[in-house]
Amino acid sequence: MAYWMTHLRVAEALLRCLPEDISLPHYYAGSIAPDCGRTEWNEDGTPRYLPGRVVTHWLKKDEALDRCLIDFEGFYNAMMPKAADDEARAFYWGYYIHLITDAMWQERVLRPRRESLADPSKENIEAMRADLKRADLTDYRQNPHYPPLEVLRDILSFPNRYLDYYTEEDIEDQVHGIPRRLEEEAAADPAESLWLSPEERDEFIMFATAKCMQMVRAHFTK
Repeated sequence: MAYWMTHLRVAEALLRCLPEDISLPHYYAGSIAPDCGRTEWNEDGTPRYLPGRVVTHWLKKDEALDRCLIDFEGFYNAMMPKAADDEARAFYWGYYIHLITDAMWQERVLRPRRESLADPSKENIEAMRADLKRADLTDYRQNPHYPPLEVLRDILSFPNRYLDYYTEEDIEDQVHGIPRRLEEEAAADPAESLWLSPEERDEFIMFATAKCMQMVRAHFTK
């Protein structure tokens, strides 16, 4: 999945397609909300993530492809009609755009690189995923006061009233944790990504933005 600076950059670019008075705190919180959740530990010491990616990223089995895909339209159709107010709609727009971006990341970035591995072991795939994050960490080091991050930093409280698979604290914990984690990870890992150049990342952001614009505008013309 794409990392948080990429998600925030796509979300920021999509503002031109959304209502001018959209609530930025709710929108940007929504744009990182699919990565919320809790970590519990199995008896053997391995982590277990709740509620899990199948739930948070609305994964649905595609029988023809024999793999799970992100059902971003399923999310939109299930949640947007239930939005109680403009704040909820802003949150769901952010979440929806995150899901589209992750779907594009899987197909345009992750899958081609995974298929190019000489040894596609679990360890090598995880190492590649960790390396891909470095492109975002470089972006953070260059832009530590990026405006969407400042919006997240200014959110004091964000109780969950939007998604029943999260606890009341899950979204607020993520809103507070992401700016801190980006700062810590960018300081701890100054290396450049070997798998994703700045130019390739910029190209992906432009592609994902265009795809998201197409999907968002389609909903406004219905």
